[in-house]
Amino acid sequence: MLRGLLAEETKTVGRLTLTPRELEVLAQVSLGLSNVETARRLTVSPETVKAYLRSIMRKLGVRNRTAAVHAARQMGMLP
Repeated sequence: MLRGLLAEETKTVGRLTLTPRELEVLAQVSLGLSNVETARRLTVSPETVKAYLRSIMRKLGVRNRTAAVHAARQMGMLP
């Protein structure tokens, strides 16, 4: 499932575009992983994960990670 998402360069719905890395971070968060766990899996720092989440939440117009996952699922960006 995740490989299919990552195979695309970007995921665009309307005027909204998430980068492959943003989708990768969001997919990990959707599994219930913390920022630290996500960072370990993606071999980045927890601060980098936070930065990606801030960008994702801004683009999706939501205020928290749970709402970001929900919005992405509603838009068909996540399974």
